[in-house]
Amino acid sequence: MVLRSLLSAVLVMDGVRSAMSLVNCTNDLYSAATSGCKDDCSGNGLCWSSFDASTLTWSEEAICHCENWFTGASCSVRTVESMEVVPTLVDQFDGQHVDMTVLFEGVGTDGEDVEVTENGTVLTPEQTNAVEPTIRIPADAFDEARSSGYNLTLIVANPDAKYQRYPSVRFEIKWIVADIDANGPGDASTVALPWWGSKCPEDSFHRYTFLLFKQLPGADWTTYNSSILTGVDLSGLITTYKLEPTPVAVKVAMASWDSYVSDAPDVTPETLGLVLNSFHTTEGLFGPNYSTGHNLTVAWSNGSTRVAIPQAAGTAVDADAMLNEPLLTFLVDAEGEGEPTATTTDAIYTTRYTVGFFDPDAPVSVSNTYATFGHMLVGNVVVEGARAEDLRASDAGEVIFAYRNPHPAEPRDHRYTIVVWKQPQGGPIVFDEEKVLDGGQDGRCFFQPTDFASKYGLGDPIGVATALVQNTSFAATPAVLGRGRAGKHA
Repeated sequence: MVLRSLLSAVLVMDGVRSAMSLVNCTNDLYSAATSGCKDDCSGNGLCWSSFDASTLTWSEEAICHCENWFTGASCSVRTVESMEVVPTLVDQFDGQHVDMTVLFEGVGTDGEDVEVTENGTVLTPEQTNAVEPTIRIPADAFDEARSSGYNLTLIVANPDAKYQRYPSVRFEIKWIVADIDANGPGDASTVALPWWGSKCPEDSFHRYTFLLFKQLPGADWTTYNSSILTGVDLSGLITTYKLEPTPVAVKVAMASWDSYVSDAPDVTPETLGLVLNSFHTTEGLFGPNYSTGHNLTVAWSNGSTRVAIPQAAGTAVDADAMLNEPLLTFLVDAEGEGEPTATTTDAIYTTRYTVGFFDPDAPVSVSNTYATFGHMLVGNVVVEGARAEDLRASDAGEVIFAYRNPHPAEPRDHRYTIVVWKQPQGGPIVFDEEKVLDGGQDGRCFFQPTDFASKYGLGDPIGVATALVQNTSFAATPAVLGRGRAGKHA
């Protein structure tokens, strides 16, 4: 769990010093640590009194605030409920109806098998990569299947994916075995996605969740695109491949960090989880069709320092270099409003653009989730000529959200993404969003770029560039801490 400091940070924007708090889309607070909790929270939580925001009072008695998905008065057990399989992965789970056994054979300390239970069996990434899991389903589990005419499908999902070098979309599909009939998960089954173990270890737990579903007649898993590994919307798979939405068995392996380090994936908008498609979650900032032909480059200039990032990639950038509004360089579309100039044979038009700068990783600590935060939004940006060169959007357009420089409230990568849309022809757009012309937070949280683009007919972006930024100087203060449930990074 990352403890977030809620103290204000003094930031510099365009040479003006101003007080600005860290970005956190909720403000749930607990007091400093106290004592008196049962079994000292079993070493799996912190003993704190609680703050009631409605009455602005602290509780008289301390309670355990459990970490790493533990629950109970003393944080002594994990359950399917405390590990938040519902609603993170599925909307409902009403118990183990099939006695499914999940084994990692021979990976124990002394070569023994390790069984994955519903209580969060701890495994290292090295163990999950040593063997493909063995799945055993008792014969009597297929009696109803035969009489009712359905098969079974096993899906293994990890909702906590983050690469050590680059963030992902916090959701991976690790394995799909479909069309399981009375013979069990054998040769007659369809392996829609081969097992690929843990590829993103870090110093926190990942919930490798084994979900067994009833598969109704008519499912065709041969159409599944096995190249899509991250950002997959499980509910979309359930609907498309005719699975009953409530799983009949759930087992969870908690993969924790060890010395295993995999190769980092290619860093693209897709692997960064910024792109929506039919199986991607709503975390995406734009649709699958975006242009790279406009050669977008984004640069931050701070005195003698200049940091530039290319389009369609993810580049690590120090937050201290991003104090000022970025400068944009890109090619302009040949068609537009206005007429070519008489002094050149090139077609030069006046074209309007909308520029957004978003962080889809702003923490919402009370719900242990994330929201998109609008760090900048400028519409009706006028570009005169065939090329925008070091364009400052706020100087050439209508500011909806004034630039607020990145200042993540924890030491992990945030995917700060510049998106450039070409506006439709027909004059400037009348934007009805409430303007935020200072560094304030109101109105910026929970912004939906895809809804915004659809509302104004902006279509697909003509340029995208992502800076991976983390607060390397992060230090939590012991007196007042913002905390999320269950110990996830926020």
